[in-house]
Amino acid sequence: MRYSFHPEARTEFKEATIYYFEKSPSLGAVFYSEVESAIEKLECNLIV
Repeated sequence: MRYSFHPEARTEFKEATIYYFEKSPSLGAVFYSEVESAIEKLECNLIV
């Protein structure tokens, strides 16, 4: 199953990723990776 963000959530995720990346590129990468990981875990645990 693939997911899609609500347009406002997509904007917020993008802005947060940029914010953390500007603080530290590795922090931005970790933030992005953690969000992706959490989404994958949710997808694996969905009961349809």
